Amino acid sequence: MKIFQTVFSLFRLVRIGNLIMLCGAMLLSRHMLILPILELNGLDSALSHSKFNLLTLAVVLTAASGYIINNLMDMETDRVNGKERGLEKIGQRNARLIYFIFTIAAVVIAFIVGDGSIKSRAFLATAVSCGLLYFYAVDYKRIPVLGNVVVSVLTAFAVAMPMFCDEAASNNEPIRIFVIGYAVFAFLLSLAREIIKSCEDMKGDAACGIRTLAVVAGTRVAAIVAAVVGLIGFSLIGTVQYITAQWESPISFYFVCSLVQLPLVVMCILLFRARTKKAFGRLSSLNKIIMAMGLLTMAVFYLTA
Repeated sequence: MKIFQTVFSLFRLVRIGNLIMLCGAMLLSRHMLILPILELNGLDSALSHSKFNLLTLAVVLTAASGYIINNLMDMETDRVNGKERGLEKIGQRNARLIYFIFTIAAVVIAFIVGDGSIKSRAFLATAVSCGLLYFYAVDYKRIPVLGNVVVSVLTAFAVAMPMFCDEAASNNEPIRIFVIGYAVFAFLLSLAREIIKSCEDMKGDAACGIRTLAVVAGTRVAAIVAAVVGLIGFSLIGTVQYITAQWESPISFYFVCSLVQLPLVVMCILLFRARTKKAFGRLSSLNKIIMAMGLLTMAVFYLTA
């Protein structure tokens, strides 16, 4: 029983749900977007399946190490906010050891992913990501908006990694357009969620001197900013639908409208009305569902093409 409790605590510490979503986004990007387009153009991927799996592992380990160091630095704020991240069972010393193991493993795996430019891209991206996540945990998150932007950029970049580390894919214009589009979507949804979370955690952040947008400007202003970011995402999706005449493919069109755009509008409306920690917590969960549905459209587009 103790082993299961420890494993469960570790899963909470690294936020296993977020890691699964990240892994799923990379798999969808690779198998539902990049490979089909390359095959359509008679091209082969410069990244073998085994190397892609290693790349995915490196990205997941990088994200996991980021969550661990962030949780370690957030112990006081989590205590004030009444959040339990699994550190109680794991222990600070073990958590730091796991953090170092995951970070080193991510960088080493990224180094052996491929040859030439593939290796340099994967290694550089992983090393920079590990560094940014560390500085985010110890410093950047204390600067209004900057911490939110850093996390959102890294989220978007993770979605683009299967293209970035594949020369054949990065040199293909249609792939670049699609992947960058999904990366922008991930950036906007992640930015909105980070701001919403700052509203949810404002009490603990303020008590510990962390100057988030919610702490500096108030939850009302922060919620409006998050809603505006969400509406920008909604508008960009609508623009893409108009340009591509997406309604000519009814299944994908209705999927996007009902499971991405409609919930996005609902989230933005509720943000204007949100006042309590519980309300912001629900909106953060809704945002995560919207992002998952948005990334899942890669599979929907592939199956209905």
